[in-house]
Amino acid sequence: GRLLDVGGGSGSLSIGVAGENPNIRCVVLDVKAVCVIAAGNIEEYGLAGRIETQVGDMFEPLPSGFDGVLFGNIFHDWDWASCAKLAQRAYDALVPGGHICLHELVLEPDLDGPLAVASMAVAMLVHERGQQFTEAELATLLQETGFVDVCRRPSFGHYSLVTARKPASV
Repeated sequence: GRLLDVGGGSGSLSIGVAGENPNIRCVVLDVKAVCVIAAGNIEEYGLAGRIETQVGDMFEPLPSGFDGVLFGNIFHDWDWASCAKLAQRAYDALVPGGHICLHELVLEPDLDGPLAVASMAVAMLVHERGQQFTEAELATLLQETGFVDVCRRPSFGHYSLVTARKPASV
């Protein structure tokens, strides 16, 4: 299907996804200067026919009609209210049955580990407006938006992919 990589930066996640899934088409949404960098990387990996860039602001309405919306290392930069807005933007951009995908460092329920993730949580509090979230917090945020079937899968290192589905009948 179609994947919208919101705040996709260099395009690395879309390049990885498209490289492993020949039937997927990706759109990397970011600011203009970053889209230029992503387009170069996409060209370098020979995926220009399957990944495109689009200049946009993730806090404005997102382009619609996507089967998946990916936020890679985005939610931890923002407070709860901002993340709720991003989740709603994703919900609105998805086709019924589509999935939101959050690639994040997820804190354990007691908020003190793993150590690298807890350290990142402190950095987010000091240097950004954001925080590292627990699995339960992300599930609550997504469910409050209307998503169902929240699932966490380890990806690599301390990273996890947290997914949820927009109901098929909305």
